[in-house]
Amino acid sequence: AGHFAGLTAKVARNSPPGMQLFIQIPDCERIFSEGAFEDIYYEHCNYFTEASLVGLFARHGFAVEAVSREYAGQYLTMLARFTGTRSAGVDADEIARLRAMVQRFGAIHAERVAGWRQLVRARQAACKRVVLWGSGSKGVTFLGALGEGDGVSHVVDINPHRQGHYMVGTGHPIVAPEALVALQPATVIVMNAVYRAEVAAQLAGLGLDPELLSL
Repeated sequence: AGHFAGLTAKVARNSPPGMQLFIQIPDCERIFSEGAFEDIYYEHCNYFTEASLVGLFARHGFAVEAVSREYAGQYLTMLARFTGTRSAGVDADEIARLRAMVQRFGAIHAERVAGWRQLVRARQAACKRVVLWGSGSKGVTFLGALGEGDGVSHVVDINPHRQGHYMVGTGHPIVAPEALVALQPATVIVMNAVYRAEVAAQLAGLGLDPELLSL
């Protein structure tokens, strides 16, 4: 991360004055505080809170002009302008707050994973089919956290290029939404709550009314 920030500063020094920089990354404060284990995977090389992201680029000569959260709070965005004036990074109180939040994450993570395992196993014990909606990184991580996805039969994805293939790591078949008509799932777990209403509408259009849950 430090290398990347240094590289952007180098580019800015060799660009017209006042170069702007826009960054959008997962908001790790949400991940840690909510125990959003499904958002921890290898494509996310670094994790930043607002304070740590602003502090990093402030130390490399960027003045932050705007910070916001997008996509239902899942992503942190920052707009900064290069001034060449370096300022202090994160203060000690904020570092202490972040350290405490990270230390709590282990317990929150364990509780949340245990809750989902219990839910899926209860449906399985009652012979109720459970499927996931979303075969991306969140789905891969969720199935891995469950323990290779025991109790989940299929994963739905609207992307035709994914349909007919299998989930990385667990081998769950990826199917089109229309396949649910034959599968008749009792429970559908949406991997991103942003799409819950959209998924509900698609299920209704297929004449299905399963229990609909979301991460």
